[in-house]
Amino acid sequence: MTTEGTETGQPGVNSATAEASTGGSPPETTATESTSAVSPPPNMSAKWLATIQPLVTRLELSAEAVTKAILAEKLVGASDDNGAESLADADAIGDRDFADAFPDAPIGNLKKAVKEMREAAKPLVEVPATSSAVAPAIPIGGPVIAQPMFVIPDVPGGESLLEALSTSKSLNVDEVAIRSALEALRADGLGLSEIPEGLILLMEKHADTIEEPVGDRFLEVMRFVRERKWAEVNVDSRLVTKERKQTFLTKLRTLPAAAAQFHANLFGWNEQLKSNRSANPFGVLGGTNLYPPPDEVLGASEIVVRCLTKAFGGLGVMIARAIAYESLKIRDIVEQPDLPNLTGQPTKELMLQTLGIGLTDADVRMEKNIAKYIVFVATQVPRNLPGGQEGPVLEALFNLGQLIGPWMYGTANSVAVQPDDHRHGRRDPYPVGGR
Repeated sequence: MTTEGTETGQPGVNSATAEASTGGSPPETTATESTSAVSPPPNMSAKWLATIQPLVTRLELSAEAVTKAILAEKLVGASDDNGAESLADADAIGDRDFADAFPDAPIGNLKKAVKEMREAAKPLVEVPATSSAVAPAIPIGGPVIAQPMFVIPDVPGGESLLEALSTSKSLNVDEVAIRSALEALRADGLGLSEIPEGLILLMEKHADTIEEPVGDRFLEVMRFVRERKWAEVNVDSRLVTKERKQTFLTKLRTLPAAAAQFHANLFGWNEQLKSNRSANPFGVLGGTNLYPPPDEVLGASEIVVRCLTKAFGGLGVMIARAIAYESLKIRDIVEQPDLPNLTGQPTKELMLQTLGIGLTDADVRMEKNIAKYIVFVATQVPRNLPGGQEGPVLEALFNLGQLIGPWMYGTANSVAVQPDDHRHGRRDPYPVGGR
């Protein structure tokens, strides 16, 4: 099917998604991996995924490829929480061991990855809640200014995002660009680019069945398929190729794992907060600030920033805007009230299921929470947190992050049943890089 002016065949992004959903091998391989006897792909705990993320990012490998190389060299026994602790322990596994596991990796990249992995695994130092050694914005033991519960702000979606894309002509990495990338990642996971072609086939088949000619809606969708243009969002259509889309999305698929690594640091900070509150349950009433120092969490946010910066390199911002715009337009098409009847289906939901797309209210909430979390981490946490409010803000961010764990750790259960191929099973609308 034709998906764009110069593109033919199945979109590259969806062949990658289908491969991920069926558990196929990722494109990256290493010499160690090719000789590994570790098969099938190993089970990986959430802590393990967060621990190996620096290796995934720096070596440009999938989580499975990194894990297979580590297990093949027998650095650890399993890709579980215990294995994660051993892997990050410099006394247990040395630099030479990592070099043996990844013989083809650039030495500088490997050393940086190992260093980042060990630093991220360092526990927060537990300090008694009344100690002056803790140095948050308001020193422990000092007066506490009334701090209302912080709410992570919403970000534009749907019509708001479409309007923002149309009015913003900037190609800088800003909130609109980040939100566009998240829309692109979701469209990639769901295979939204295939929906128009699927609708055309359904409408043609139904019209033939009832012995009626196709109507104006059929022609409208056909024009969208043949004449996809992105001038409205300041993108030259000639630059939007299948190869560039695939390159951008391949880089972006590491974002959930990068978010998981950041959240692991935030989790440790929250555990320290819980410990402080347990040790001094009436501390707040007595005017004590129990929030741990935010420094390590603020620094860890650069993991997410670096992932996005890498994806946006070159024409990344343009490609993100193009895919997001296309996705939003396809959503508009799907919302046309006459489409279910024209495709022979009683409801929009059944029509989408026929096309292999199944969405629930939980998916919609997940999408909004992911956008809020990632945009806030990338744009506010590194250097824009309100002074004196770091503690409440990070606590609110932690609570929000707990709601998107399935996306970060690759266990989202949204359905996208492939009606004509049982091998695809359920397609994940929030894919993790390299799966």
